[in-house]
Amino acid sequence: MAALLLPLALLLGAVRVEVRGQLTDEYRDRVRSLVETAESRLEGERRLLLAAAESAAQDLATQPGLVRFLRGDSAWLSAVPGLLDRTAARTGMNRLQVRLDEGRVLGDEVLPHPEAGTDPQFFVTEEGTWLVVATPAELADRGTALIGARKVGSDFWRSLAPDSMLVAGLISQNLLRAGESRSGLSAEMAVRVSDGERWRDGVVRITHSLGPLDQVLGALDRWLLLALLVVAVSAVGISWWASHRFTRPIRELRETYSRTNLDSTTSAPRFLAQRRDEIGGLSRSLEGMLRRFRGQASRLRQTERRAALGDFARQANHDIKNGLTPVRNVMRHLDEVSNDPAELGRVFADRRSTLESGMDYLQSLATAYARLAASPRLESVNLSAEVRGIVAALADDRVHCAASGEIRANVDRLALRRVLENLIANGLDSLPEGGGSVQVRAASDHGKAVLEVRDTGSGMPEEVRARVFEDFFTTKSTGAGLGLSIVRRLVSDMDGSIDVDSTPGEGTCFVIQLPLASAHRD
Repeated sequence: MAALLLPLALLLGAVRVEVRGQLTDEYRDRVRSLVETAESRLEGERRLLLAAAESAAQDLATQPGLVRFLRGDSAWLSAVPGLLDRTAARTGMNRLQVRLDEGRVLGDEVLPHPEAGTDPQFFVTEEGTWLVVATPAELADRGTALIGARKVGSDFWRSLAPDSMLVAGLISQNLLRAGESRSGLSAEMAVRVSDGERWRDGVVRITHSLGPLDQVLGALDRWLLLALLVVAVSAVGISWWASHRFTRPIRELRETYSRTNLDSTTSAPRFLAQRRDEIGGLSRSLEGMLRRFRGQASRLRQTERRAALGDFARQANHDIKNGLTPVRNVMRHLDEVSNDPAELGRVFADRRSTLESGMDYLQSLATAYARLAASPRLESVNLSAEVRGIVAALADDRVHCAASGEIRANVDRLALRRVLENLIANGLDSLPEGGGSVQVRAASDHGKAVLEVRDTGSGMPEEVRARVFEDFFTTKSTGAGLGLSIVRRLVSDMDGSIDVDSTPGEGTCFVIQLPLASAHRD
């Protein structure tokens, strides 16, 4: 059913996206066209106001009182404001200001001086919003600038957006200064806006409501959902019929055979084998397969037992050889001083602990193998002290230990010794004749106890490094290839992890991470 509903849902979703896109584009084109109309209207208003300012300049040039004042007769100063107000009223303006060359202002001192340019300019105060223009004027043979303003109210903004779905508003510094604003598709035209202190960039924003579009899309969503529901119900009905007709016998057959045990000696179930259709044939085929699988499973178990016994023998041989290494070193040292009884006694006394440690290790191995797959015996130990003791027991000048302080970790002492002796032995085997060393380091880092066994040997190429922990993989002419696989298992049994980094010609570093004593959880 999902295979049917998913493509249908994707198709209906694509239809919705396409319809929304087309309708939105139509709305956007309409808004763009209306903005062009609004720009024409706004430019027309600006030109009308500019014409009114020019008319006011001509009218003022004929006013004797203003002319006399500008020629130096200060007695006419009191008559100038009333004269400017009457001229503004006659020419259809709400405010009028005359700026003299020396910067003196006659009339409305609040009006800001417009900037040069063709963008409409608006003056915004708490009292309202004015459209402002400026024109040069010759009054009493003096160069002046005439500034006129006409107040724009709600009727002005409605004239820019005559449709009921449209609103127009003046926006400056992301604030609505005049008009209206709402969510929807919008387009803007650049203007300049002043609050009396300075001119700033602003826009007149025309916004088209998306209410009709949302209604259309809501209706479309309902129809699409209804279509999807009808298909889903139909698919459920078809699936139910197909289940009872075809899939239920197959499901019951599968469940019956899933409960069959290959180790059982009872005969294979004959469920549905009496049917003469394809399901009956399938049941009979499964019966024959089950009989063959039981025979093969019996032979496989015997093979696995023999393989496990061989693996155990190879592992025991490998561990015993590692345990005999320090004993062999002590015996070789004793043989070197055998002709000097005094020196022989001193060396035996010095190396007696190594012999006893080696014998204890072999005894522990014997006990561990007696338990076969016994669980590790984790205990909190001073990892630094354990590492120093293991390295000292090897008595090899090429092996150096960097483990100081107290690092409490949860480990199996026997497993830890097997791991370190194996890694150190591999490192020593990789050293060139007459040189090189193996460094063993213990530290704590990020809540883990970290052991590093680093050698300065020949290193490993990438293809060898990727397989070093595989069973029976070895690059030596002798050996079973079990050493590092045993190391990995022992580290894993102690809830740890091991990784290797190697560079050909430079050496190899094995890094083991073990849980600190405080971090271990049973």
